[in-house]
Amino acid sequence: MSEGQDKNKSENIIMKERRIITMKKDLLNVKVVGRGCDKYFELLGIVQKAFHNKKQRVIIEEVNNEKEISRLGIRQMPALLVDGRMVVQGTTFETGMVMNALKEM
Repeated sequence: MSEGQDKNKSENIIMKERRIITMKKDLLNVKVVGRGCDKYFELLGIVQKAFHNKKQRVIIEEVNNEKEISRLGIRQMPALLVDGRMVVQGTTFETGMVMNALKEM
């Protein structure tokens, strides 16, 4: 392969990686973590309401498995993670605070 072909091949790989990153940004990954208490279901409802009318693509995942909770490093529940970032943790959250945090995402 010539030097020009190597350069074109590496540029194509970079372009493909950029497309993958862009595609991933279009899809928001939201995890609601808890064991099924009232606050957990309240947080889940807030999250579902926040994304109900948005055109943004989102995956809302409920995490109840003890091993997964431990793997995520959650100490207080319920908790809310958006794209791996902690937004809410513990039972003292306010609906407005959660809605505002989700709007910024």
